[in-house]
Amino acid sequence: MLTFQECERLMKSARGGRRKLANNTYLYPVGDGYAVRLHYADVVIIHPNGTYTLDTGGWATVTTKDRLNRFSPVQVFQRNFEWFWCAPGQWGESRPFKRGLRVDAEGREIGGYEFLPETWSG
Repeated sequence: MLTFQECERLMKSARGGRRKLANNTYLYPVGDGYAVRLHYADVVIIHPNGTYTLDTGGWATVTTKDRLNRFSPVQVFQRNFEWFWCAPGQWGESRPFKRGLRVDAEGREIGGYEFLPETWSG
C-alpha cells in the first residue's frame, strides 16, 4: 500500500513531474493528492486525508488488478470473470468491485462511489 506521506517523499526525487513506480505505472500529483497512473488510467488516487479512490479506467486486466492490490489498502480478485474486493484478510466479506470505490487506509468502504470520467484512449 502506498500512503500519502510516502507519495510526498517519492515526489521529492521525481523528474518531469512524475515518478516511475512499475512498468507503465507512474505517480503523478492530481489536485491535492496523488494518482497511480497505469498507461492513461488513474487506478488509485491517494487523498491527503488518508482515503483512496479506486478505478479500473475501464480496463479489467491482470496488470490493473496488480496495481490496485499493490498500491491500495484493498485486495481485488476475480471469480467467474467478475471482480470483487475486500479489506485484507476479510475474504468472507467480499463485494463486487465498481469504478470509483472510496476506501479508508484499513480498506473499509466510505462514502459510496465517486463519479470518475472515462479514461482517455487516444
